[in-house]
Amino acid sequence: LAALKLTLGVAEKKASAGSSDSSLISKAVGMTDETIAEMRAVLNSLNPPKLSEGLVNALNALADAMNQTGKVRCEVEVKSELPAFDETFSLNIYRLAQEAVSNAVKHGKASDIEIILSLGHADPEGKEIFRMDVTDNGSGFDVKAATRGMGLSNMTDRAQMLGGRLEICSSDGEGTRITAYVPSDYQV
Repeated sequence: LAALKLTLGVAEKKASAGSSDSSLISKAVGMTDETIAEMRAVLNSLNPPKLSEGLVNALNALADAMNQTGKVRCEVEVKSELPAFDETFSLNIYRLAQEAVSNAVKHGKASDIEIILSLGHADPEGKEIFRMDVTDNGSGFDVKAATRGMGLSNMTDRAQMLGGRLEICSSDGEGTRITAYVPSDYQV
């Protein structure tokens, strides 16, 4: 794509000397710039930069990015000391939070989002449970009437893949709380 941009840039200069195609070439250069920016964003999102510094740091970076928009206040609160989790656990929990935050803004038009992390009591098998709540003040939705789109399905799948479950609490006009309960077996 970078080579394409350079080639189109040269063609644009030549065309502006008398050809009527210069506007099309300018448009192609702009589209190439957009494609490069989109690809960089996708590549960065595949492995969030702060994830190597731990789940909490990555979630704080996500919250900071949301706060920088000026339209949303997003905070991360850690209620209990958390161990270092392995990469699989951290990436899946991060993606789950990212999807919940994205849905809160995109569909719920939320202005206030809170991500709360904690370790809770043991489950019936004696495993300590990691809990993450993503709560927003958005428009909410009727959980029973909602169709499960890709976002909700992906969040459920991520929790289940880690041996956990996802709980969705929402109603029209009341905001939403997405809660993931996952065994904390994934410690480093």
